[in-house]
Amino acid sequence: MTHDDPAMQALFYPLRQGFVPPAPGRALMINPGILTGGRAFSPGAQPEVWQWGKAAADFYTGQGLRVFTDAPPQGDYVRIFLRLPRQREEGLGLIAAAHSLLAPEGIGLIAAANDAGGGRLEKILRPFAPALQGEAKHKCRVVWARKQDIAPLPPSWAEDAAWQRHAATGFWTRPGLFSWDRLDTATAMLLPFLPQGQTGAFADLGCGYGAIAAAIAAKNPGLSKLVCLDADARALEACRRNLLESEVFRKTEFVWADLSVPGSGAPVDHAVMNPPFHQDRAQAVALGQAFIARAAGMLRPGGDLLMVANAHLPYEHVLQKNFAAFEKLKEAGGFKIFQARR
Repeated sequence: MTHDDPAMQALFYPLRQGFVPPAPGRALMINPGILTGGRAFSPGAQPEVWQWGKAAADFYTGQGLRVFTDAPPQGDYVRIFLRLPRQREEGLGLIAAAHSLLAPEGIGLIAAANDAGGGRLEKILRPFAPALQGEAKHKCRVVWARKQDIAPLPPSWAEDAAWQRHAATGFWTRPGLFSWDRLDTATAMLLPFLPQGQTGAFADLGCGYGAIAAAIAAKNPGLSKLVCLDADARALEACRRNLLESEVFRKTEFVWADLSVPGSGAPVDHAVMNPPFHQDRAQAVALGQAFIARAAGMLRPGGDLLMVANAHLPYEHVLQKNFAAFEKLKEAGGFKIFQARR
């Protein structure tokens, strides 16, 4: 069996080595990466998936598994495999959710890279699970315990990870979303450049919780359509909540889409985006390039793209390839803003 990322290898290591016995019945993977080969579960297991990311969710749907974008409505899983996300409050909330979804005799397994929370897993959980077991593998840590050996977890773990209208921004949000508790610098820099008083169709690619979309709606109440796209189903739900009271809500579409792959969509006149980036520079460049190509594919002839990006990422040649003309409107604070015309 092979996996695409080390945390997934570590997560199933105790099962492969026999540290965790096989068990027929319902099993749940939470936030899994894509399994690319081999058998992950023992015969008789009935795996299900809780995954809000579009690419991985599509993969498991294609494998014939039942996929939830939010917590499954029914628990009593005999095995739960949690690939811990990096964000602390989000991770603690998922641990609490996994605990609540386990059958009384069930076993929960949690894995994370050492530099993404794995190093602190045992320290966090040992006070509630003295019989917790753990292994180091693939520069990750995996821990596991039976539910019957775990004391009640702090209610704050679930409460802090839940939906909230954040006091600092006024937006509905939750831990795990990009810049969930503040308006990020790049978006703040972009907002003054948004079109105003336009009546055409807009698209916000990688909308997140909706800060840009809300500003588009406020500045262009006469727009004909607003399309909000994101690969995170939770982000789309946040965006929906944050536009619910807007005049343009009835003209807004919320599209769960993996923008890293080629595709098209309903034609629009204006595209706006703050494409995500990762620590890996090559991955960041490829993702931004894919966003630019996707935006170009959605825009009508003569349509325009407004985007903000990290100043060190080389997007100019991609804009030149996909657009008739482009210009840099501003560069400051490690970011740059481009406008391009189809």
